[in-house]
Amino acid sequence: PQIGYRTVFYIEYFGPMLFVFIYAFCQNIWNGSEFSLSSLINVNALNEMNWVARWGVYAWFFHFLKREYETCFIHKFSRPTMPLSNLYKNCGYYWSFGIFIGYPLCNPNYIPPSNINMVYIGALIFILSELGNFAVHVSLSNMRPSGEGKGSEGKREIPKGFGFSLVACPNYTFEVMSWIGFSIMTGIPQSWAFTLLGFYQMQEWAQKKHKDYKKKYDKEYTKLNRKAIIPFIY
Repeated sequence: PQIGYRTVFYIEYFGPMLFVFIYAFCQNIWNGSEFSLSSLINVNALNEMNWVARWGVYAWFFHFLKREYETCFIHKFSRPTMPLSNLYKNCGYYWSFGIFIGYPLCNPNYIPPSNINMVYIGALIFILSELGNFAVHVSLSNMRPSGEGKGSEGKREIPKGFGFSLVACPNYTFEVMSWIGFSIMTGIPQSWAFTLLGFYQMQEWAQKKHKDYKKKYDKEYTKLNRKAIIPFIY
């Protein structure tokens, strides 16, 4: 059974936002009061949070809303569908980290990094990396021939431009850097685990793409001396 690529992306990116929203605004989770629909959502909850946690919530929603926007307006897919089983795998990955990161981030007992400068540094890394990731996605979309699901992947030239002079997949590089920035900013161990696991997966994808480029373009590509995902290293 197959399911559309866009559908999978919409669903898998919605879950992390949903769980963090529940943690952030549904105060009954934390105060142990009896359930009542009228008191379920506290619209002032963000204002009551530690300011670093609030920044983390903003960053979390910004990232996944950007993903949803790119899915709707930026990405082009060489295949229209994927196996339905991928939906459960992808959602299991993203949704579980929404649960594991949202809990300590929105917890009233959240403790921010002791060095406030690290919060600002992490936030700056996050913002610049998110912008870089978006720019690369736009470039990739513009390089891909119009039309989806028609084998257009084979017609593409070697990707060039912003980020591509150093690595084969700068979108993955910026993605990892975004989560490094988020982890530095919030100081949450679970976020570092998510970052490491994400890097492991993305470096595999980047290495595969890197090898595909070498095979497809041969010396035209190898003479560019690019790495797969980490500039000058890997």
